[in-house]
Amino acid sequence: MGLVQGSEFLDQPRFSFMPKILLTFILLSLIIPLACRKKEKVPFGQEDSLSVSNQIKVWRDTLKHYQFLEFSETPLILTGRLFPNDTIYQGKGEIRKIAHLLSFWRMTQDTFHLDSLLFFVDSLNPKDTFCSVIYNDFTRHTIAIFQYDSLWLIRFRDSVSLETVIRIGYSLPQEREKVYPLTGRRCLLFKKENGDYKLQRLSGFTFSYPKDSAPGIKSVSLSQEGRSVTISRDEFGKPIILDSLPSFRSEEPIVVNVICEEPSDTLNIKYFGFLYKKGERQFLGEGYNFNGSLTFSRVGISHLFIEIIPAKNILYPDFTYYYTILALPLRITH
Repeated sequence: MGLVQGSEFLDQPRFSFMPKILLTFILLSLIIPLACRKKEKVPFGQEDSLSVSNQIKVWRDTLKHYQFLEFSETPLILTGRLFPNDTIYQGKGEIRKIAHLLSFWRMTQDTFHLDSLLFFVDSLNPKDTFCSVIYNDFTRHTIAIFQYDSLWLIRFRDSVSLETVIRIGYSLPQEREKVYPLTGRRCLLFKKENGDYKLQRLSGFTFSYPKDSAPGIKSVSLSQEGRSVTISRDEFGKPIILDSLPSFRSEEPIVVNVICEEPSDTLNIKYFGFLYKKGERQFLGEGYNFNGSLTFSRVGISHLFIEIIPAKNILYPDFTYYYTILALPLRITH
């Protein structure tokens, strides 16, 4: 029995060891030169990333996305008048509307920052090295705080007519908080000069929440005696050479005109406009086109902020906060 099995084994095809030896020799002939070959120097390394990161830190205070927010109680006296179009919110049975707003300010929680770096060389001049940065500021919880001393309580009899309107007064100011996100995404461009990276281009940013129903800003015009510039929506996030940023003189008012897209229902939806610089807020009133002015004292790169908020988001405590913010970098000169 064992003899038969042995015969079957001997009848199997025999594999030669020569092809294996030959294959091993070929692989070694390829691997050894690769392992011993001198590696070419990588054009971008840790030193480049560190240089760009250090430069970003230098600009952090200028680029902070939440610098326009008020972090302490800030007066904003508004009287919430009653209009026939308040019945747009019928079907709720009962709605509350602020009759007298005392102040409006913000706080932030869960703020963090993230950069995305991309190094490249100029194809026409390989000696010029650049770093493109997607600069992201995030605030997961921005808290809008409203203080008021009276409310309108509006009750509906049916889906058409009002039943009662009562004004409720409070001996002490009442507070209402609304939480929403805030994101500032910019594009920066750094160029390597004398071994270090310098900021060459800078963009502003715009953020709408929620994206589909927030107010739309069509254009912004800025003017000062002897100079004027209009920035359209397509240019809001465009990186601009620092020396080509809209330039205005310090200690002189900059006149600002904001044109918004009108909502489909202009009877029931009105916008409030706000104009900011760091440490200062200006209420522009109610409508779709807004005018105001701000004066900058510090020479250098500064930001002008514009915020558009539907009036119902401020005057109705139970309605979700939604808005559009626009940050425009300016070059302020003597």
